[in-house]
Amino acid sequence: MKKLASFRRGFKNLFKKIGLYIIEFSGKAVKILGEITLFVFIVIFQIIGFIIKIFWKILLSLLKLLQRFLLSFYKNILRKPDKLTAFIFLTFALVILGLIFYPFGKYVFEGNFLVEELSFIVNSSENQRLITPISGLKTFDLTGQQTLTLRGKFTSKTEPKFNQKSEITLNLDRPNSRLLISSVNENQPSSIELTQLQLIPFKPEKIPNSLPVNVKSLKYDSQLNQLSFCLKLVPNTPNDLKYILKNDNFNSENPSELFRQNNLLIDICQNPDLSTYQPLANLGLKLGENPIKISLEQVSIPELGIKSSPDNPNLIDFTLIPESDQLELTLTSPSNLIITLPAPETDNNFSRWIQGNLDVKQVKFSKSETMGDNQDQFPSSTIVSGEILMTDKSLEIKQNQFLLISGQPGIQRLRSIAIKPESPSGLQVRFVGKDQEVAVGLDPQFPVRKIKPLWISTFGFSSDSIVALLSFCATIIGFLLPYLFISASSSNSDSNRK
Repeated sequence: MKKLASFRRGFKNLFKKIGLYIIEFSGKAVKILGEITLFVFIVIFQIIGFIIKIFWKILLSLLKLLQRFLLSFYKNILRKPDKLTAFIFLTFALVILGLIFYPFGKYVFEGNFLVEELSFIVNSSENQRLITPISGLKTFDLTGQQTLTLRGKFTSKTEPKFNQKSEITLNLDRPNSRLLISSVNENQPSSIELTQLQLIPFKPEKIPNSLPVNVKSLKYDSQLNQLSFCLKLVPNTPNDLKYILKNDNFNSENPSELFRQNNLLIDICQNPDLSTYQPLANLGLKLGENPIKISLEQVSIPELGIKSSPDNPNLIDFTLIPESDQLELTLTSPSNLIITLPAPETDNNFSRWIQGNLDVKQVKFSKSETMGDNQDQFPSSTIVSGEILMTDKSLEIKQNQFLLISGQPGIQRLRSIAIKPESPSGLQVRFVGKDQEVAVGLDPQFPVRKIKPLWISTFGFSSDSIVALLSFCATIIGFLLPYLFISASSSNSDSNRK
């Protein structure tokens, strides 16, 4: 027991000594750390003080030089009427020279292009007409999600159930659902008429700003005499995208990964997984009183027990004698339209069916082409020919060249979009906008020609006037600078010698 007690006392003493050593070491460490911190702060303050002294000496030297300059300027120029007059002329010439080479400014430009196709965003918060009335359509082809009711006399050889119905509701419930309306007798004039196509910007409750409509791949095929385009809503942020899309699998992903510099990296028109029921346009269609042929693909008809399936195209054809010739549709995003137009010689308004004076932004005269096994996207110009004007200069643009605009706002208004059926065919587009410069080239990264006006040209000065003004200013400056300052310095040196 005594040995155990002695061991306990020895262990307690050892533990106390260890604790004292730790406390002593901690105290020394804190003291040394405090001295190091104090030394560092002293060095930092000394360096800051040295920098302040140097800066103050430089400032005093500059103030002395400025004082000497102002005193010399007052004695040698301001007190002498002839040199004061010369100084005023020199200042005037320098101001004009600065205005000539002012590096900023936006300049109005206008262009007239013949293009194969174009895409743009309608920059308007109000309803905007896109297509004017077109009568005598050969075919009307709509791909997208839609619900519509047809009334009349139905006849079908493949689906006898149609023959017993006078009213049928069609559910185009898939992104690839298709509705094709055409005349039964192609040799007779068609009674199908597109009465209106009006874009309606979507205004969600949870988003402060309305989402504009993108008119993508607007093009005219002269061989088929068809006008085609895709309509889709334009999400501005990942939150907009997640709100308007109704695909659960897609919404489980992070929408911000699909944006780069506020641009959506996917094409909603070409991706069937991105389906929405959000409205973007009102379309009016007049079916007429003559029999019409209707073809359906991936369409559900509940009263006939027909359901759409992504694995089965479910092609259905039937003939309809309309009871009501007026059909009102609300297009959703995205919707693809292909319209077979009447022959050009049958309508004097053939070239004026697309609405003009459209306020737009992000106009593109290009398309993306997929190349290689890795599905890389490469831009391809859709311009056939054209000319662009800025101030008093012009640029001719040739086939497959790109129009390169440096920044915003770019093209702001499409004055007119006319259909050109004769060769070379396409869309004749007149536009106007504003930017610092415009350029053209076969490669969008390396323009070969450009127009970059001088800021003073916005006041109506032509290139010849600017050259003459520049020569005048250079002559004035070259003559007056030596007269004012070299002679003044020589007179100062003479007075100092005396």
